Amino acid sequence: MKRFHHDPVCGVRLTKGKAYYFEVVDDEEYLLCCPECQTKFIDKKRFYIKELKRKYEKNKNITKNRI
Repeated sequence: MKRFHHDPVCGVRLTKGKAYYFEVVDDEEYLLCCPECQTKFIDKKRFYIKELKRKYEKNKNITKNRI
């Protein structure tokens, strides 16, 4: 299972122990920091997942190009 270590709504970095809430979607775990982010994530789940993955891929490509 893949775990994202940033809240997909606000971007804060956290661990599962510090997360207010977490949810598994398509065998990937999403950590959320507070009730507000939980509500936003539940309301627009696919949007936030898409944005988080887009940012992840962009950062991965930037890091790859630096090597």
